[in-house]
Amino acid sequence: MKYTYILTINNGTKYCLYTYFYGNSAPIKVGISSGNGKLIAELSKDYSPQFENSYAEQLMKEGMKRLSLIHLMRYSRNLEIHACRLRISCGTRLIADRCIVFPTLYPLVNSIPDNHRIPDCWYSTNVINSILSIKKNAYESQMAALYAYITAKSKSYEVERFIYFWMAFNGYYNYIYPDKHCRKDTKKLQHAVIKADFGAEIIENQESRKNIGFEIMLLLYRWQEKISLQSLTRGTLAENIAAKLKKADGTSYNLTPYGYMLSDFAYYLRCSVIHANKPLPLFAFADDMEINSLSAANIVLENFLDKHLFTIFN
Repeated sequence: MKYTYILTINNGTKYCLYTYFYGNSAPIKVGISSGNGKLIAELSKDYSPQFENSYAEQLMKEGMKRLSLIHLMRYSRNLEIHACRLRISCGTRLIADRCIVFPTLYPLVNSIPDNHRIPDCWYSTNVINSILSIKKNAYESQMAALYAYITAKSKSYEVERFIYFWMAFNGYYNYIYPDKHCRKDTKKLQHAVIKADFGAEIIENQESRKNIGFEIMLLLYRWQEKISLQSLTRGTLAENIAAKLKKADGTSYNLTPYGYMLSDFAYYLRCSVIHANKPLPLFAFADDMEINSLSAANIVLENFLDKHLFTIFN
């Protein structure tokens, strides 16, 4: 005998519906609209009128986390619960229909600014269903990358944005690298660069990466014009970056300026500015060179993750 549980959050009427599985249960449907949500599950366990502390409540609490995640992604703000109604039926027989006080779910991210909204390529049914369906024991790279990506978009300080964007990119390149036992970041970064067609190599020599990285920091610091995705991709600034990507023998690295900013430069900043044994810049002047470099790296990291991170869920 199956029991249908419908948990309605607030008073929506039209929903985008997605589906996932929780353990061995039947498919669970998640409905979202702006400021509203719905969870629908069919359970074959013996019905208990006590919803609190039951398997059904456990299932709905997990569902609420997933529903809240998709709502935040889709509407750039958290789902605030103003009313919560639980309806339980068995076939055509209505068993319960009542308002309940659902346990409070505390968000660590409040909202995402309009200029950093998650792009529409994330909202295909396949991607959302995949995100909803990932089991906890498989969270590692995929969900770590997604959570870091969302957190980065919610932040305003460049240091915080870089920390979380780097975590997201790290999760991405770890996930796509074929050898899951490999621990060398440089190999994984090179694989990501080649896969995205940004070149055929990165700067593997540590001393060369450090020297070129510092030169690029100075270049960005002294640049008189506004630094943008366009200027980092093509034009005079991009040409100046490319001119500095030289090997010891004078030949150029097979690496685009965008590819360099995404891989080697971001990795250089991670090691020289944000590494665990480095003190974070708690205070900074408006013209701080490190903050300026983090800002430029964030432009490229965010752009790349907007376009590529969703593919590991597709």
